[in-house]
Amino acid sequence: MLSWQVGRVKITRIVEMDLPIPASFMAGATPEALRRLPWLYPHFVSADDSTLNLSVHALLVEAPGLRLVVDTCVGNDRPREFTGGEALSTPFLAQLSEAGWSRDGVDAVVCTHLDVDHIGWNTNQTLTGGEAMIRAAQHDGIVRPDLDPALTIALMSGGIRQAMLGALTREDRPTPDALTEAIWSFMAAALRPAS
Repeated sequence: MLSWQVGRVKITRIVEMDLPIPASFMAGATPEALRRLPWLYPHFVSADDSTLNLSVHALLVEAPGLRLVVDTCVGNDRPREFTGGEALSTPFLAQLSEAGWSRDGVDAVVCTHLDVDHIGWNTNQTLTGGEAMIRAAQHDGIVRPDLDPALTIALMSGGIRQAMLGALTREDRPTPDALTEAIWSFMAAALRPAS
């Protein structure tokens, strides 16, 4: 487990899995293009340029008064296409505990984008920081006080998941920017304080 300190902030990397893939899987990952980025070698690209070594990991960010998880990996117990339809069974939660964190102790989750390897553990309410954030926003008058935090997070996660599934299985798929804008609009409307 890799950790580093930046001022008063501690950052810890929790690796869910290392994922070697053929370089040909990624468009533009030609030997010529890869060699222009020497920092990739030897950790992220094999010496013969044929394999990219990807890391699926979360970053635990601990600052005074805040425990934040950046990207929540793939998650266990759900079949995934890239795993051949098999559900993962990784020690992610045990590693979280080894780092001194509990899933209930997470204040916030940040997903840098909505790919499956960035949202997995928060789609099944494993990380409950969202409820704490709703309660804090209610206390500050930002979110309506009549909303149940656990139900709100569950509905938002389920609603977003269903919206994404619907949007991404249509023939006329929205652009990523349009989908992101729609999701943020949905969340803002759902949480808007009562006037």
